[in-house]
Amino acid sequence: MKLWLSNSKAGVDPLSSENPLVLSPWACLRNNVPTGGNGHAFISKSPATGGVGEAVSHGTFGAELKRAGFDAIVFTGKAEKPVYLWIDDDAIQLMDASKHLG
Repeated sequence: MKLWLSNSKAGVDPLSSENPLVLSPWACLRNNVPTGGNGHAFISKSPATGGVGEAVSHGTFGAELKRAGFDAIVFTGKAEKPVYLWIDDDAIQLMDASKHLG
């Protein structure tokens, strides 16, 4: 949440390109907390409620993000075409996703 607040403006429109999207592994990822190391969250301002919230998911993605050396990723702006995030250890890129859309 702190990263979202640090990268947004007061009153930001949820559907504008100025509304950041934060991807973060869970804080307890490397601790010995049962089921604490298998999650990540996307944080942003919701167009449905106008509040800032998170969508949480489980799996290995959060741990792999940390192993690649990233504590969090903040997406800002708007892509001109569909893209996806490619992470390969310390290399990170936005790749054209057009060929993956039906």
